[in-house]
Amino acid sequence: MTQAGHTKETNHHQKVLVTAPILKLLALVKQEMMEIHGLLKQHTKEQNAG
Repeated sequence: MTQAGHTKETNHHQKVLVTAPILKLLALVKQEMMEIHGLLKQHTKEQNAG
């Protein structure tokens, strides 16, 4: 294994370590947005009915 090849591996690993939590966070945010959107829709329906 050459030094350059090893560095490439490490960089890739670091990228994965950084990307994974970000993706997890984005998924959570998306879920939150969907829930909020659903609540807003429900709220609007109730207002219209009332």
